[in-house]
Amino acid sequence: MNAQDLIANLKATNNGYLFAPTNAELATARLHPELFTVSFQGTISPKGFVFERYSVTPAPRISHARDDFDYEGAIMARQRIEY
Repeated sequence: MNAQDLIANLKATNNGYLFAPTNAELATARLHPELFTVSFQGTISPKGFVFERYSVTPAPRISHARDDFDYEGAIMARQRIEY
């Protein structure tokens, strides 16, 4: 695998980084530190890429009316990322 193949793989993702790269992708990224960053968790991202950090989890909007419960807000409140 070469650097152009890895760049194409990164462009094909929907989030801009590879969170489960293959050994060949990791080796290529480590050979080109001027183009790629390899994190401690093993993710590969382009040089200068910034991961989004969400510090505040929205609280669910609880209503006493049966049909007015904010199910989406309740689901989002339970989905926390631990760092």
